Amino acid sequence: MLGDGENLSMEFNEDLMNITSEICYLGRHRTTPNFIINGYLFPSLACVTVVINCTILVVFWRAKFFTPHHALLAALAIVDMLTVFIPSPLFMYVFGCGFYMIFPSCKLCQAYDITTMEIPIILHSISMWLTLGLAIQRHVCVSNPFKAKYICTMKNTIIYMILMSCCFFAFLLPFTFRLKYEEVLVNLDMDGFLAHPACRKSPQNWLNDNKNLFYGMYGLLRVLVIKLLPCVILLILEIKLIRNLKMASLVRIHTNKVHQRKDVPMRLSAQTAWIVGIFLVTEIPVTVGVIHEVIAWWFKVKFMKDDVKFLLSDILNFILLFGCMANFVIYIFLSEKFRRYIIKLVTFQSSRKRQYRQYKHCASLRNLPSTRTELEELSVLK
Repeated sequence: MLGDGENLSMEFNEDLMNITSEICYLGRHRTTPNFIINGYLFPSLACVTVVINCTILVVFWRAKFFTPHHALLAALAIVDMLTVFIPSPLFMYVFGCGFYMIFPSCKLCQAYDITTMEIPIILHSISMWLTLGLAIQRHVCVSNPFKAKYICTMKNTIIYMILMSCCFFAFLLPFTFRLKYEEVLVNLDMDGFLAHPACRKSPQNWLNDNKNLFYGMYGLLRVLVIKLLPCVILLILEIKLIRNLKMASLVRIHTNKVHQRKDVPMRLSAQTAWIVGIFLVTEIPVTVGVIHEVIAWWFKVKFMKDDVKFLLSDILNFILLFGCMANFVIYIFLSEKFRRYIIKLVTFQSSRKRQYRQYKHCASLRNLPSTRTELEELSVLK
């Protein structure tokens, strides 16, 4: 999810392999930690992330969280779930089952590049701008609540999500289809008697004449628009949210309202501040890694060995995975209603409570209370 597909291709010696193009070989520069992270840890935690985000969506639906704020949170849960789920099957197949040691077919090589590289990049970019939209919406609601009634509506939120998703797909899809995959035979010995089918990756015809311009513009826009710009805006909004929360806490202390029910906007602001803060902690190292890749390509320099680069890339992807799981913990600690519905969902209290209410209603029709004491007991039971 961090690097690009060209890092997964292997340039073989022409005298040994009789091939001058890039041959897809998924095990190049991979070490034992890479196999453990990609083959076992990442798919296992991805399954946990899918369960957690599905639980978030179910709770939002059962608790009727139908607000613009929760619409962005639900979209964020769906995108995070897809980001970690889509690459997991091929990670498990290639690295967990040991298929990294063979030359993959064209279908496997293309599927690996699309599902573990291009699609997660698109989804993670959408996730980043969904978080930015969440922070902007909360900032508008706190700083100017009167205009927020007309700006932060459900209609505008849905329009923002649709337009932003379409823009990222339109921008990143050409990068997804920049390569063509051809079936070739690879000589595995010096005499040329042992041949094995493999996949050769080469640029598309439309990319051959404008390769430097295409990759230069793609790297520049990805660093500035997709990474740096939202990170800077999120950092500014995070500082403002924290400052507003501190001011609100001081007001409660001076007005002796500490023991009263917490203000709903402030609780949503605290929730948003934690979500943005954890996102920045996990995203800033990835942004630095992308900038490193772009600078290395632009100036044709090599700052680190390939095996170290692959290991750092896998570690950063693993950190992003924890970031996708963190929102569930934030909801549990900062939302009493969310905790209550989680308990109901886990202990199946909703169905039992419904049956109990039906039974109590039938019993009340048969035995109507005749005194005030009985009415008070029933009110206590409720």
